[in-house]
Amino acid sequence: MKAYVATFSGKTFGDLSVYPSRILASQSGNYGTIFSSEEDLLRSSVSMDQMVSFYNYHTQKAPIKKFEDREKASRRIFALAQTKAVEKSKITLPPEEKETIMFTIEKNETQEIVKKVAKIKKEKSAEPKNKSAGRKSEFYGKKFHAIYETNHRRENTHGHKSFQIILDNGFITYDDFISKNGRAVDLRWDIKNGKIQVLDI
Repeated sequence: MKAYVATFSGKTFGDLSVYPSRILASQSGNYGTIFSSEEDLLRSSVSMDQMVSFYNYHTQKAPIKKFEDREKASRRIFALAQTKAVEKSKITLPPEEKETIMFTIEKNETQEIVKKVAKIKKEKSAEPKNKSAGRKSEFYGKKFHAIYETNHRRENTHGHKSFQIILDNGFITYDDFISKNGRAVDLRWDIKNGKIQVLDI
């Protein structure tokens, strides 16, 4: 990810450079503020007055007195950096030091990718599972009704629990039945044995 370096005060005030990565930016010897996004500027210690002065330095034809808020200031400075920054991709370093830096960049980028993939997997695993997803059941688009008013299944069994779900809900769709932890195998048995009526939705 590109990194910008801006000097908001001091002898090198107004300097604005861009580097291929934050590591190269930090190795450049430029002690300005390093940022890669609006959020970086928003969290930085740069004052609003310094942002105004810096912005006016680079846009002398249309100077401003102040920014409405820090968010807008960060957005404008970042947009300015994207168009005005001087590219500093070629840095004079000893070969061994340059090799170390590039290795570190590749390692960090790989770690970032691994972290992002892990985050996506974690978010997906946290999503509620839709038990009716995937291949459509033969019961898809059907609703069910218990023919008998009492639960004929043996208590404390899966079959008893599945039948009770239908008994408690009057008419229930297959998706709702599954979402309440009913089992298709129990439903199939009760239908086969004439305990449950199947209707089209």
